[in-house]
Amino acid sequence: MKKKSSSPEGRRINSIEVGFRVIKALEAAEGYLSLKDISSAAGMPSGKAYLYLFSLMREGFVAQDPTSGHYGLGPFALQIGLSAIRQIDLVALARDGLMELSRSTSCTAYLSAWSNRGPVLLSKVEGNPQSLFTVRVGFVFPLLSSATGQVFLAYQPDSETAPLLMQEGGTANLTEVQKQALVKTIRRRGYASSERRIKADILSFSAPVFDYSGEIAAAVTIVGSVDALQQDRRTTALSALLGICVRLSERQGGVFKPSPIDP
Repeated sequence: MKKKSSSPEGRRINSIEVGFRVIKALEAAEGYLSLKDISSAAGMPSGKAYLYLFSLMREGFVAQDPTSGHYGLGPFALQIGLSAIRQIDLVALARDGLMELSRSTSCTAYLSAWSNRGPVLLSKVEGNPQSLFTVRVGFVFPLLSSATGQVFLAYQPDSETAPLLMQEGGTANLTEVQKQALVKTIRRRGYASSERRIKADILSFSAPVFDYSGEIAAAVTIVGSVDALQQDRRTTALSALLGICVRLSERQGGVFKPSPIDP
């Protein structure tokens, strides 16, 4: 007789896995679904789907519209989603990505988030060789002269960026038309760049990370020398940067779809 596996893979609970086929069908839908649509999406007979729906309704995973009789995700499903979001530690989540980014590009990689003073550096991994532009955790980036700042300028609400922009003299150096053109370009490309603005031989690229609500949660930035990031290396470095931001956004329930990189 073949001995049953004692590993977790060998002790799977089939009914739970089948039930999650129903939950996944509801999660993928844009609105409430009929029993017929749910059974089709979950790959099971309507009678079987109904039994799972009934049990899931009792636990708050599923709700039923009293008028149409259609089904959607219930309040407990929302509660679980919010709990998962609360448990996300963005700094810890991004650490491996920053290390990978620094290793693959030889650039210093930063993670920054918005604060009442502007974009603040939360975490960094030094490049190899060490960046010629070194800042400490807690450093606040300027909005106009840094790629990090430009990303937040493009995606953070104007009500939050406008006062800081005035403090750093942005209104004197940038007209509203120029500002809107800059914002449009960054949103179209999915990243911002800053060359020789903070320091003569420094080049940086920065891209956003979005959360489940579609708001910018952070920015990831790579910083290197102009010589190290010559034109033939920039596409590779940008691809790595955007890839990290796409994955971090997905881990937070967000969506980031940058445009193809211009050659």
